[in-house]
Amino acid sequence: MSQQVQSHWAFKRTAETRRVEDALRQVFPNTDAYRYNSASIRVRVIDDRFKGKSIEERDAMVEPLLE
Repeated sequence: MSQQVQSHWAFKRTAETRRVEDALRQVFPNTDAYRYNSASIRVRVIDDRFKGKSIEERDAMVEPLLE
């Protein structure tokens, strides 16, 4: 990630986004989350286990960790 993107994301991190990152990084170490707006947190998970899987399959791998 470039410095510009890192500082952009760092500015949008909150206590809630750090909790999301902490939960997901237990299984997916390469995870970033940031507050998109007051009602939305955006999450990016990069992992080779997602290769060839549909969005629904990827969601099924991640969602239990957020509950």
